[in-house]
Amino acid sequence: MKIAIIGAGAIGGYVGAKLALAGEDVTFIVRGANLEAMRDNGIKLITHDGTEHVASNVKTTNDFAEAGPLEGHLVRSVDPHGKLTKMIPLERVVGCVVYPASELVAPSVVKHIEGDRFPVGELDGTLSERAMRISACFGAAGFKAPVLENIRAEIWLKLWGNLTFNQISGLTGSMLQDIEAGRAPEIDALVGSVVELGRLTQTQTQTPHINTTSALVKLLAQSM
Repeated sequence: MKIAIIGAGAIGGYVGAKLALAGEDVTFIVRGANLEAMRDNGIKLITHDGTEHVASNVKTTNDFAEAGPLEGHLVRSVDPHGKLTKMIPLERVVGCVVYPASELVAPSVVKHIEGDRFPVGELDGTLSERAMRISACFGAAGFKAPVLENIRAEIWLKLWGNLTFNQISGLTGSMLQDIEAGRAPEIDALVGSVVELGRLTQTQTQTPHINTTSALVKLLAQSM
């Protein structure tokens, strides 16, 4: 299967490396130091037990057009300007929930910490052939990727976990990977979407505590 990985951060790099090591045709769309390192050395994966694997058979580019024709695009909840919505058509989206933890320790070097579960599913609940193929592809790479009939419920479950734990752990110093590395925390994607939904249904759903902790995490990121 031909697979394009947009970005090669902790999770994208982990998934892409595992799929490439399993023999899939993987193209990373990356830039900067990651692009240069990957072109020269491939991508290295350090598993949780310290074993190192190098996938040297990956393709790299910083141009979307080189990875394959894109007929638009879509995704809206974390896309305030509608750019992704115009770029990714909904019919080309298969839901997936990411549970593993990994870390980008150097350009094109990913360290896996724990977890291997990537449940997938169609947004309309159908058990499609393409979802089955994705599940099989991930399974061959060593991941657990069951096809779910209600992927939306799984997405909400993961969002609930992020919403309740990520902000507090960031503020108390037990999980500061992005902030300490100088990267902007994904606070808008993980929490801002819930704040927005709360505002849309303000008469029924008020989120004062979420609003406060979200603002504090943003302030912390700016101060560091």
